[in-house]
Amino acid sequence: MSQDALAGWSRRYHNSALLTQQARKTQVRPIPHRVEVNLSLPPTAPNPLPEPRILLAVDRRDNGAIAAPEKPPILKSNRHKVLHSRGVALYKLGRYEQAIAAYDAALALKPNFYQALNNKGIVLAKLARYGQALIAYNAVLALKPNQHTAFYSKGVALHQLGRLEEAIAAYNAALIIKPDKHTALASKGLALADLNRFEEAIAAYDAALVLNPNFYPVRYGKGTALVELGRYEEAIAAYDAALAIKSDYYEAFNGKGVALNALGRYREAMVACEAALAIKPDYPAALQSKGAVLADLGCCEAAIAACDAALALQPNCPEALNSKGLVLVDLGQYHAALATYNAALAVKPDYPAALQNKGTVLAVLGYYEAAIATYNIALTLKPNFYQVLYAKGLALAGSTRYEAAIAAYEAALALNPNYYEVLNSKGAALAALGRYEAAIVAYDAALAIKADYYSVLNDKGTLLTALGHYEAAIAAYDAALVIKPSCYEAFNNKGLTLAETGRYDAAIAAYNAALAIQPNAHEVLSNKGATLAETGRYEQAIAAYNAALAIQPNAHEVLNNKGAALRRLGRYDAAIAAYDAVLADHPNSPETFNAKGIALRQLGRYEDALKAYEAALQLSPNYYQALNNKGNVLCQLGQHQAAIAAYDAALHLKPNDYRKAIKNKLRALVRLGRLNESVKVLVQLVSG
Repeated sequence: MSQDALAGWSRRYHNSALLTQQARKTQVRPIPHRVEVNLSLPPTAPNPLPEPRILLAVDRRDNGAIAAPEKPPILKSNRHKVLHSRGVALYKLGRYEQAIAAYDAALALKPNFYQALNNKGIVLAKLARYGQALIAYNAVLALKPNQHTAFYSKGVALHQLGRLEEAIAAYNAALIIKPDKHTALASKGLALADLNRFEEAIAAYDAALVLNPNFYPVRYGKGTALVELGRYEEAIAAYDAALAIKSDYYEAFNGKGVALNALGRYREAMVACEAALAIKPDYPAALQSKGAVLADLGCCEAAIAACDAALALQPNCPEALNSKGLVLVDLGQYHAALATYNAALAVKPDYPAALQNKGTVLAVLGYYEAAIATYNIALTLKPNFYQVLYAKGLALAGSTRYEAAIAAYEAALALNPNYYEVLNSKGAALAALGRYEAAIVAYDAALAIKADYYSVLNDKGTLLTALGHYEAAIAAYDAALVIKPSCYEAFNNKGLTLAETGRYDAAIAAYNAALAIQPNAHEVLSNKGATLAETGRYEQAIAAYNAALAIQPNAHEVLNNKGAALRRLGRYDAAIAAYDAVLADHPNSPETFNAKGIALRQLGRYEDALKAYEAALQLSPNYYQALNNKGNVLCQLGQHQAAIAAYDAALHLKPNDYRKAIKNKLRALVRLGRLNESVKVLVQLVSG
């Protein structure tokens, strides 16, 4: 094909990572779970933070616990102990305010009565007055620095206040004093999980289970942490271990359902959700999980009904609203999903999962800046939320801010180095910046974690082709096709690479294989047409282009290529019609104006051709091919001096190696009789 026409037959690689990633089925959604797993357990679940033990006062004379006296006479010196015992009894009766009053009365008589201080703290914590409880525990520790129960209780209060690092320090202090305190290990694991430090959390849970193997809430907590790490099979084993101890543990059935759903084992997941609901029919979390499974089975209306059933139990439950939003996304109802996430956030503004999902919907709708702002709010609440860092990177890439996207991906990888989807997206961003070698390194890192990641093999192949490593690229496509024989994108890209190496018949066979899988893939039909045109089979090429245009009528690259094939057949009016169809939708395409000019010149419409070339140059002043073509048509119009100026402008942009312009300038000089200059140009042509 002439260099003066379009710069080669336009072909398109199907690079999955460079498309809008949130919308691709091959991309893992930034949302890690369809139902958020509450690491502190649902409100109805057994509490993994065992209630701190009520301390009874001890009489030094007999070293026994003092309860309420059996006889009415009370010695004045023992009155504080009686008041303390009264507080214990009131606590057990659930009369918490009266219990506090009793403890305060005891402390008024004996301010350093640490048992009363400790137990007062426990009652305050029971009333969710954690700040006051913390004051009480600190007072105990000022009196008794080695009181492990006070350190543990302090940890519980700090935990509930969200001061997780301090809570862990308190649990550790308790464990220094009493290393076999399994409740402190369990609670430490929970705090670590709340900080997204899941590996450390699992280590703490395992240590607690060594001390108390039947501590089933810890097995549940371990399962939840494993789900967060994507280690679903291990999570299922942990939930099963909990169920072996407590067969009616409906929270564990629900957690197992979440893990099975993540593995794509939808029928088993449904069985687990139904088992949870058989034990507790009004369990909203299980209804949400059931909705997620139904959505993944394609039963979206039933999924909405399950979410609505959860909302009927808890009308403003943010978790249920969040789950319903996910199902609406599956239905493609993005604006309805956005409204649902906003409803969840109206109830719970500090809900990171809903913020993440809202951001994802905004990104899918193309509102990238709003998505990024939403992700930033989520990260303010939960700085180590690596899934949100990944989602933020996708939104930044969607707005072509690739360097910032890479920074977000690297922050996510610092928290979870095995997050292979992030490595894939990092590779895509590097590729968009033209840093192909670095992108391949990222793709290889993803493949080292997930060897059957066929879409990454496909994308790696496109970059290897761009680097001229054609055989390695074909090997990458073939590896992708071994994993997924129905990956038509890999067949398409293999065809493109084969065409680059001149193996046109093999390329066409690859395109045909892609079309057998996906007959309506217009980009494959376009690429097939381009390869047919390169082999001079223009009628077949035009048939392929027409098939592509029947699927996507306004595909400007296809129309341009069709125009070029029509020109090759001498059907210039039809070619001009194709170019005009492109310009109707893309009036700023200099390549199309240049190609139209060539067709007009072939018809002898030199003035119209000149206008087309000037339109191309107005859009792209450095378009040296259009300058050369302008010179040619000026010669046809007898304007040789102006033609020479056009050739000189082209040669200024591409000196010495643009032989076509040198030859054309030589002809113009000869026609003007400027023989001396002609000789110099001839020398330049020969020496070049």
